[in-house]
Amino acid sequence: MLDVIGKIIEWIPVQKERLITVLFATIIGSAIGGWFYVGALQTHIQNGEKEVLRLEREVEKLNKIVTTEREYKKEYIERYEKFVGEKINEYLKQLEKAKAQESIIVRKWASSETDIENDIFVPRPGYNVTILPNSPVTFAWGKNKGSSIVFKNDNGEKIFEKAIQGESSIQLKPKEIGLKPLEKYTWDIIGIRLYGVHRLILLEDKSVQQVLSDLNYIEALKIDTYEKKVKKSGYLQLMSDTYPEKIDLYWLSYEILKGLDNNNMVTKLKEKYLNHLDKTYVSK
Repeated sequence: MLDVIGKIIEWIPVQKERLITVLFATIIGSAIGGWFYVGALQTHIQNGEKEVLRLEREVEKLNKIVTTEREYKKEYIERYEKFVGEKINEYLKQLEKAKAQESIIVRKWASSETDIENDIFVPRPGYNVTILPNSPVTFAWGKNKGSSIVFKNDNGEKIFEKAIQGESSIQLKPKEIGLKPLEKYTWDIIGIRLYGVHRLILLEDKSVQQVLSDLNYIEALKIDTYEKKVKKSGYLQLMSDTYPEKIDLYWLSYEILKGLDNNNMVTKLKEKYLNHLDKTYVSK
């Protein structure tokens, strides 16, 4: 054992230079390897930073696009709301200034029961109206007489008939009657005499979408239900006056007002509807 230890002690000085060389080479090799590793890691980090900067620029571009689009939509909506709001308010102001005249002729022709204060208006929907495809329509003639309500096309052919014994009004849907867009129809009550010709047309899709869009806009306003109904009623009368050859929704303007207290504005809108019946009357 002592011999082995002695040999080792003798071997160390001999191999000292070699050991130092190997150790130095190992250290240098490790340092160089570490340097290359650190360099590669730094390059990777730099590439990552460049990619992050590129993505940040892309995000910034997208944010600008989104912001621009939002601003455009906001501006469009604000301009549209301002336009519709101004038109409605202008119309309501005109009603405030104008003293509506009572329609004595319509009261005489239609029914002695026509009464603004008690919400009794006949005939409804009117003499020459347009109706919306999915909106039920109340047909009223003011007398509890007659056997049936009859609808005819422009050629005088009967397309629909329904019994109405003992009733003075009935609510029907355009689809139930079988109405087609832009075709002319008339309605009458069998068993009694109605004064005037009662015409109606199913409104075409483009006008329907415009009217419904504007009514939805009013519905979305942050105002109370009462004011919404007044604005909707005023809007429908405004559209009817602006496009008299295409649109007549005075009847719907009245239906919206039903049940509201007859203050100054509501009364004027109802009187306007009554006057409209007078203007659109056509004798048989």
